[in-house]
Amino acid sequence: MRLIVTGATGFIGKHLVAVAQQYFEVICLTRGDNEKSENQRVSFIQTDYELNSLHKVFREGDVLVHLAGQRLTKNEANPRLVNFIESNVKVTENLLIAASEAKIRQVVLASTIGVYSEIDGMPYSEDIVTHPNTAYGLSKLMGEQLVNYYCMKNNIKSTVLRLSQCFGVGEKDSPVLMKFIRLARGKKKLTAQDNEFYLDEIYVKDVVEVMLLSIRKEVEGTFNVGGGKAYSILNMAETVNSVFDNVHNINVISSKKIKNESSFLSLKKIETQLNWSPKFDLEKALIDMRDSYDINKE
Repeated sequence: MRLIVTGATGFIGKHLVAVAQQYFEVICLTRGDNEKSENQRVSFIQTDYELNSLHKVFREGDVLVHLAGQRLTKNEANPRLVNFIESNVKVTENLLIAASEAKIRQVVLASTIGVYSEIDGMPYSEDIVTHPNTAYGLSKLMGEQLVNYYCMKNNIKSTVLRLSQCFGVGEKDSPVLMKFIRLARGKKKLTAQDNEFYLDEIYVKDVVEVMLLSIRKEVEGTFNVGGGKAYSILNMAETVNSVFDNVHNINVISSKKIKNESSFLSLKKIETQLNWSPKFDLEKALIDMRDSYDINKE
């Protein structure tokens, strides 16, 4: 069986391909033309994600793992939906059209906790009507709906995975946890607010495990994939400092308390239907990252 992976050169994609190549032939779709692999089971196909370049990609029985997309960045003030339509909606539909014509067997979509908002009730559950509060979250929800529509119409299994904030080796340091890790590794002072603002964090190795499990079991539906709890910003900073031997090197800023400790993804559905729960809590994941940095001399 072949896995067709978009976003294969991105953060999650690289981790997925590294493991998936042990079990499947992996076809990586990329906009660049200089990607190569030493493994014969991994190949790269250049595409602009227009239909003309996608028609020859898919074969009957393939599985599409769609990771590519435009992310939300803090650099953009009040981004509009148009900023995300091309990457998160149009590209998704083009892939689904080409995949449907080839009669592939399954689509696995990486979605986001961003399709939820505070008015949806916490912890967030898959069976509620979601109300994204960002243009990015809305665009990802539109992508989910496209997957469900095309897969239902063409008798293709569809799996939507709503990921919380994913972290691990290779991720950019724009998410606050990755920024803390970079600073702590450099023995620099961390700055954290004690506002009791909480985030749901999921380690990339757990994400990869869920993706491969959903393919092996050919499970259908929408599933939350998170860490099972939320961590305060201050707790994350202190845990990072502890693991990376940077204890007490922190500046705590007192601020208004937010107390959104229930702001995380409920895992009841995935625990029941896939018998899955995350193997890594925050501390265990950070230790694994530290060991990886040491081994690779990064």
